[in-house]
Amino acid sequence: IPVADALLWCKDTIGPVDVKIFTGGHFFAFERPEEMGDAIRETLAKRLDENKAFRAAAAKVMGQ
Repeated sequence: IPVADALLWCKDTIGPVDVKIFTGGHFFAFERPEEMGDAIRETLAKRLDENKAFRAAAAKVMGQ
């Protein structure tokens, strides 16, 4: 799909949206599962780190 269409997810979520471009056909995820898995793991790790940092900052502000 066009990048502009993928970015429309920003309108439907309150969380951050990352758009990654992969080459390949309709069944890309089945053709190169390692690359797809790596992208998912990297994104989840990034979000987890951001969440931990947010919680630590919030706890500091709240005096905990």
